[in-house]
Amino acid sequence: MRCQKCNGWMCTERLSDFHSMFDLWRCVNCGARFDKIILENRKASPRPDASKEESVDVADEVGAFPD
Repeated sequence: MRCQKCNGWMCTERLSDFHSMFDLWRCVNCGARFDKIILENRKASPRPDASKEESVDVADEVGAFPD
């Protein structure tokens, strides 16, 4: 998977809090982090300037998370 910000290499990272454990993607180049919720929210409400830039379809990216 490639980073949406810098096109760098993404690796999975497992985080936990007191109640749960979850996986996310982290870019090794710029440090950007993406998880299922972030990608679903971006898909539901695109950025205001999205019409000026090439839009990224994150539907495929949401399915890329490990279970």
